[in-house]
Amino acid sequence: MIAFRTMTYGINQGRGPDGCFDLERIGGVIAAADTDLVALQGITEDTLKRGLAELPQRLGMAAYGLESASGLAFFSRYPLRAYRAYDLGHDGRCLQLDFDLHERRVHLFNLALSYNPIYRRCQLEALQGEELLGNPRLSCPLVIHGDFSLPLPDPNQIRFCSRFRRASMPRWRATWPAACPLLGRDRIYLQGDIKEIAGHIPWSEARHASSHLPLIVALQLVDSRTFLTADTPLPKQVELATEPRAGAVSRL
Repeated sequence: MIAFRTMTYGINQGRGPDGCFDLERIGGVIAAADTDLVALQGITEDTLKRGLAELPQRLGMAAYGLESASGLAFFSRYPLRAYRAYDLGHDGRCLQLDFDLHERRVHLFNLALSYNPIYRRCQLEALQGEELLGNPRLSCPLVIHGDFSLPLPDPNQIRFCSRFRRASMPRWRATWPAACPLLGRDRIYLQGDIKEIAGHIPWSEARHASSHLPLIVALQLVDSRTFLTADTPLPKQVELATEPRAGAVSRL
C-alpha cells in the first residue's frame, strides 16, 4: 500500500485568534500532526523575517516556495520537484510541485483564493485553464490544497467540484474560525488514482495558533491496472495459437 499524509494549513501570518504573533504555536501544531507534506497559506514577508524560514529545518522537513513571495509554501519530508508559481489575478496565488513516491508521481497544488466572490470567480477560471489544472500533461494523480475563502455556489465553483473530488473526511470539515469552526474554508481536492483513507482536524491546541484549523488527510495511491490470473477466462476475441494453422507458412 502506497500511502502518505498531507495537511493544508492557513497560518494567518503567524498570528493566533488573540492577535499575538507566535510561530512556536504554529510549529507545535505541525509537529504534532506528523504529516509527510504541509501546504501553508497566509505567509507574509514579515512572517519570513520573523523566523518562518527556520521552522521546517527544526521539523525535519524541507521548504519549497518561501522565496516566491506568493504567500504560499510547502514543507515536505520528500524531495519535491518541477516548482512553478502562478498569479491567478486579484491577489490569488497558486503553487505547483511534483513528488515521486515508490516510482509513482503525484502532482501537488497549493492555492489561496479571494474573499470577494467576483474575484474568486475569475481565479477559478484561471485555475482550471490549460496552464494549470486543465493542462493535458497532468496525467498523474492530483492533490489540491488550499484556502478557498468562502466558496459560494456559482457556475465556476460547481464546475470545479464536478471535476475534482473533495476529501470527505472527517465528517465535520469546518476549519474557520478556529475558536468556533463553522465554515470549511480549508480544503483538499483529489483527482485520478488516489483515495482518502482517513481525515482529521485537530482543535485543542490548533485553535490558539491561527484563525484557521489545519485539515489533515491520509491518502493512498490506487493501482488502476488489471491483471489476468491463470484461471481467468479469456474474452472470445482472444485466440491462443498453440499449433500452426493448416496452410500457414513458417518463416525461418
